[in-house]
Amino acid sequence: MKKILLLIPALWGFAWGETLTLDLTTAEKETLAHSPRLAAARESARGAAFQAGAQRSRLWPAIGVEGYYRYQTEVATLRPSPMAPAVELGDNPNYSVGPAVNWLAWDSGAIRYSARALAGQASARTEDVRATENQLLLAARRGLFQVQGTAERLRLLADALILAQAQRDDVDVRTNAGAASRQDLLQAETEVLTRRREFREAQTAFAVTLRDLLALMGSTAQQDLTRPLPADLAARRPKGVPSPSATIVLSSPNVLRSTFAPAAGRPFDAGRPEIVALALQSSAAKDSARAERAGHWPTLQLAAKVSRDYPNGPVHEEITQKQAGAVARWPLFEGARVTREVRAKESLAQAAEDRRRQTEEDLLRDWRRAREQLAGFEEEELIIQESVEQRRRLAQLIYETYQLGRATFLEVQAANLGLLQEQVQAVRAEVEILSQLALLSSLTTEGTP
Repeated sequence: MKKILLLIPALWGFAWGETLTLDLTTAEKETLAHSPRLAAARESARGAAFQAGAQRSRLWPAIGVEGYYRYQTEVATLRPSPMAPAVELGDNPNYSVGPAVNWLAWDSGAIRYSARALAGQASARTEDVRATENQLLLAARRGLFQVQGTAERLRLLADALILAQAQRDDVDVRTNAGAASRQDLLQAETEVLTRRREFREAQTAFAVTLRDLLALMGSTAQQDLTRPLPADLAARRPKGVPSPSATIVLSSPNVLRSTFAPAAGRPFDAGRPEIVALALQSSAAKDSARAERAGHWPTLQLAAKVSRDYPNGPVHEEITQKQAGAVARWPLFEGARVTREVRAKESLAQAAEDRRRQTEEDLLRDWRRAREQLAGFEEEELIIQESVEQRRRLAQLIYETYQLGRATFLEVQAANLGLLQEQVQAVRAEVEILSQLALLSSLTTEGTP
């Protein structure tokens, strides 16, 4: 008996295929962990931070070892007088090696502003990472909501198919008893076939939304999604429906709705990363313009070196050479190059500011539109719910009237179809409400409205 009990779960899993559990937390977490786009954004932000640090390091002296080696086949000679022997002015091998210090002591702020510009770009890249995370979270949430919507439509069509099969069986009994016509039976059979076709189409749509979500989450498992079913539907599937290739455990739509419902009352987030990133880009371009403007002013380069040199002029010996120097430069005319570069950077700064304003306007528009659409869908949902209840009563009444012989089966079919269409509209409204709540969640702040 114990062996049989242990075998039942194994047979259950074999009959129903692989079981997948999809919830909001898992979808969000795995989407962020998998996304190559997010990984690329993070690496870009890291690279920009390193670049800013590298530029900032130019503010400090550079200390290193400098050296050279040269071999020459002919050495210049000097004869002080016609009677004196020639004196070599060097030697065939020549070398110098030793520590050196170089420092751009004054550049009119070019490096400092350039480093600030790169730091601003790095901060903008960090905001791009946040924006990418928000976009991926929204995509994961909407993908999960689409899965929920197709699963609910699949449940409705399963109920419609079960009802059509029950009515077909009833009409079959009535036909054998002479209380229904052969035409009624054929219409009932046609109704069953129509519902089976619609059920299979909905099952395919369910598989497509599942595959899209799993791809977004980076799932590497080879799931068979040819005939997936929600776990609750797999236990009560209609007659004639094959065993599912995979069973999907989903959260309740009511739980998801309650999770995102507070977003409807929150204010617009003016600190959205897309807006902040463009503001930082504008500020960075202004700092770049300041760095370019420093090209109008002098620079001062200091250098010092201690080296071991050979030869010592005409004397073939090593000496310790100490050097110190300064180089000053002040460009007086460069064909307006610096002026044009400054204006180019200023134009980039203004362009980034204009894009920031446009982005803020677009996001604010999306926030307002989402609130308005949410209000419309919620009101529509109430109307649809009332309509569904009325159509359910009407369909039951018409079928009872048909059983009494005072209605045709075509009227029964029409009533069933009307009920199904209203139920599908209710599912569509539910998915739209969840989608708008998810959008509002990404566009709002957690602060008090």
